[in-house]
Amino acid sequence: YHIDLANQKDIKREKAKAFKLRGVVFSLKGDSENSLKELEKAIELYSEMNDSLGVAHTNNNIAVALYYQLEYQKALEYYSKSIAFYKSNNKEEYLASSLVNVGSIYLDINSTDIALKYFNESLRLYEKLGKKDKVGTLWENIAISYFDNGNFYKAIEYSQKAIEVFHELNQPYYISKCYTFNARVYKELNQIDSALYYVEKGLTFQKEFGADVLVLQNKILLAEILLSNNDIDEAIRVGGEVLNGVDKYSNYSLKRGIYSLLYKCYKKKDSHPLALDMLEKYNTYSDSLRLDQNKIAVIKKSIQEKYEAKLFDARLESELSQGKMKLSQQVKYYIISFLGSVFLLCIFFFYKAKRIGFEKDQKILSNKISNLKQLLNTQSKLIEADKMALLGQLTSGVAHEINNPTNFIATGVIGLKKTLGEYVKKSNNDAKNDLLKEMKEMIDAIEEGAQRTNKIVKSLRQFSRSDNEKYSEVNVVTGIESTLTLLAYKLGAGIFVEREFENKEILVFCYPGKINQVFMNILLNAIQAVGKSGIIRVTVKEKLENILISISDTGIGIPELDKQKIFEPFYTTKGIQEGTGLGLSITNEIVKNHNGSIEVVGNETKGAKFIITLPKRDDSLID
Repeated sequence: YHIDLANQKDIKREKAKAFKLRGVVFSLKGDSENSLKELEKAIELYSEMNDSLGVAHTNNNIAVALYYQLEYQKALEYYSKSIAFYKSNNKEEYLASSLVNVGSIYLDINSTDIALKYFNESLRLYEKLGKKDKVGTLWENIAISYFDNGNFYKAIEYSQKAIEVFHELNQPYYISKCYTFNARVYKELNQIDSALYYVEKGLTFQKEFGADVLVLQNKILLAEILLSNNDIDEAIRVGGEVLNGVDKYSNYSLKRGIYSLLYKCYKKKDSHPLALDMLEKYNTYSDSLRLDQNKIAVIKKSIQEKYEAKLFDARLESELSQGKMKLSQQVKYYIISFLGSVFLLCIFFFYKAKRIGFEKDQKILSNKISNLKQLLNTQSKLIEADKMALLGQLTSGVAHEINNPTNFIATGVIGLKKTLGEYVKKSNNDAKNDLLKEMKEMIDAIEEGAQRTNKIVKSLRQFSRSDNEKYSEVNVVTGIESTLTLLAYKLGAGIFVEREFENKEILVFCYPGKINQVFMNILLNAIQAVGKSGIIRVTVKEKLENILISISDTGIGIPELDKQKIFEPFYTTKGIQEGTGLGLSITNEIVKNHNGSIEVVGNETKGAKFIITLPKRDDSLID
């Protein structure tokens, strides 16, 4: 009727919509052949109207129809067309839906690692869009992926996440599916009580909203669990209920499942005639499925080969790109070498022409070199002095911090020995209970002291990584936390540290020992700036290919004149005994050597903020 009306009014868009909907209905009825015909008509009309979004949506519908025909390779080709359009036009919700469907194809052919990549990307988009129902479905799909991989505990973890979302949205159908899935996982783990608990919960939900096929499937699972627990008679009784209700459905998979189950039950009970009857009925429904499985195996091999070829092409392209880069660098090197040679020849001829004043100039140059060596020697000693000063503060802090928890342990052990002696002497139960309570408190104090000592030592090990270590990937958050632990002794009761970390793990490639020295220098300055009270705020964020680290304080601020000079060597506003003036200069040099940047924001009254930008990875820094 819709198509007839659209023809009368000559409205192509409505006609295309009607063809698309007819295709969807045929697909749901299982008539994939007619579904594809109708959808191709819709594609033709959308193309005539230059309606790219309509074409993309219809490509998705065609992919679904092909999926039901087990034409996985063709389905992936149509999904790739719609995905390319959704990406280029920022249609994130449609993109997320297509990624789920592609993941489902890889899940069907047991390529679970690839399926998980698509599911996780779709999950990221749905979380960004705030689509809770879709997020729940993704948790469920990820759980199934882990189950197929044999990672049963991960499967339970993600299934529970899905159940929480579906409970919040009041979706009993999906809740029941997750309960059934949990029962299957616990059955594989041979935790029968848990499996029975979840299968019963699933049945309760499914009976409430009349999901008859799901009820039958769930009862087969219940019977399988009972059989694995050697409760054969009860398994046969439940299987009989399924057998009475399965005839009205043309679901081959359901029938194969119940005949297979009853065959195992009767065989285990030594009822051989009944077992043989069930086996014959099971084989009746197996031939067509076996053909499907063979088809799936061929398709899986084809898809895997194409996927691996795609990865190979990507690696080849990367290697070619690197080769071009190296070639470009070599060309630059030869050009620079040539220009350098020309320059040296010019100098040579210039000095040959000026030979008369050469000896005088040589003497002046010799004096300048001598002065420069003295200056560099002095600078080297001052840098070493700054490092030693930093090490002295660090050592003092560690000694102070370790001393306190060590006192806890020593005092606790002495008190524990004494109390234990009194406990042995006491005969009164109440007195013994009081002493036991005291001993527990002492043991807790000893444990706290040991844990604090362990944390300090770990932080010291993290901070003091060797300067000559390799350029490697580290967690910036761990480095900052380790530095703060070592500086805890300088944080008085009035100084508060606020942490704003985008994630608990933010990774960056760097020389860790040098970057930790940057954190130590800036945090020490912040502590000195706030004095006895104030707030220090540390923020770490990811921005595209960089890491942004911000360290701010509510201290006395930095005058505008000082702000222009603080990164210069030897410049300091502290007393002679308080600093060398090299801390921020060294900090600036380390950041620049990582191809990063550091800037300071602040004034005389509102504290100061240091903003450090580091590239997540810079291959030019390796070695």
